[in-house]
Amino acid sequence: MGNKNLVFIAVTVVAVVAAVAISQQRAPQTSKETSLLFPDLAAKVNEVSELQVRDALSELTVRRVSGTWRVAEGDDYPALVDKVKQTVVGAADLRVVAEKTQNPDLHKRLGVEDLKSKGAESHLLTLKSGGEELASFIKGKARRSQSPSHSPGFYARLPDQPQALLVEGGVEISTDVAEWIERDIVDIEGVEVSDIRLSHREGPEVILKRETPEDDLVLQNIPAGKEQESEYAIVRLAGVMANIYVNGVKRADRFASAAPATNIEVKTFDGLLATAQVYVEDEKTYAQFSFAAAPDAAEAKAEVAGAGDSGTGAGNDDAEAGDGGAESEAEIAEAGGEGAEAGDEGAEAGDGGTEAGDAGAEAGDDDAETGDEGAEAGDDDAEAGDEGAEDAMTPAERAQALNALTAGWAYQLSDSKAELFTKPQSELVRDPVE
Repeated sequence: MGNKNLVFIAVTVVAVVAAVAISQQRAPQTSKETSLLFPDLAAKVNEVSELQVRDALSELTVRRVSGTWRVAEGDDYPALVDKVKQTVVGAADLRVVAEKTQNPDLHKRLGVEDLKSKGAESHLLTLKSGGEELASFIKGKARRSQSPSHSPGFYARLPDQPQALLVEGGVEISTDVAEWIERDIVDIEGVEVSDIRLSHREGPEVILKRETPEDDLVLQNIPAGKEQESEYAIVRLAGVMANIYVNGVKRADRFASAAPATNIEVKTFDGLLATAQVYVEDEKTYAQFSFAAAPDAAEAKAEVAGAGDSGTGAGNDDAEAGDGGAESEAEIAEAGGEGAEAGDEGAEAGDGGTEAGDAGAEAGDDDAETGDEGAEAGDDDAEAGDEGAEDAMTPAERAQALNALTAGWAYQLSDSKAELFTKPQSELVRDPVE
């Protein structure tokens, strides 16, 4: 072999060794990829008594009051405990994947800019225990990756540090009150309704009636020279109390000195009476509800038994609306422990063999699929059970359940519902069609 070939081989070997060394230096370390963003938080999730979310324009505080999680900006309306739990445990489970830029001028690209900067779109989440800060981070944009091997992740930054990070995990936060409360509150289907009366502060009443569920609602007291508008407009109004999905909430006493823009009365064929006082404030429409059983409700229910469903899907009490109570603390603690254990196992798995990991993943997928099927079956059974329970409720029981949920509160309506709740008679009549 010639000297030139020997020199070439020697140079090649040196180049390969150097490339491998550089590659190993640049490769992210396993310990770094799996390190927790907040190593001490998992052991303290049960101590969290307050979480605060801030953006450039607003803030929201959810705090535990006498064992129940409540939204301060919603006048202490009960919060969704599952949402609180997911947020706290999600923060405890966040794992650092990689360090990104330390340049503040580049933070905005990742969505981790300071909240005071111009046009900031970032969110700051802070978890506290009795005023003591347990964890705080700025949440930025989601990671853009189409690789199936990548777990959900986003960019983050600790508020007192310039280092931007890529983290794995899921934490959904918002300063919108509606994202933290039960939004489905009332559902009286249009087919159940026999009578509707809308009494406006100004203008004539809107009165609709029918004798049986098979009949169409008919507009009463039509002005001379007019006729009822299209059937579509009337059918829409029949669902005035159906699928009420609220956008916010305030204490009802905030409107104690205000005159309602509209009073609504709805009666069902089985004798449930639903009333709503409607207020308009800052171009937002709020409704305060109350429910009762008509004196003849027992007879009415017997007459319509089997003629249609009478479930509302909203018969939850105040505690259920917020999922509050002492159990919430244990649930968060248990979930936090599971999250920490899962993280430790993930770190150990990362050090194990590839074949064993693949086999475990496949077995886990099989178990997960079986579990999902069982969960779906359980959900179906639960839904069927709920529907059966609703059908079995008397109007008095139904009214009691709805009052327990809504009493003392005024709910912000969606634009579509607000339009129905304030519908004037003039939009339900027209000149005769020749």
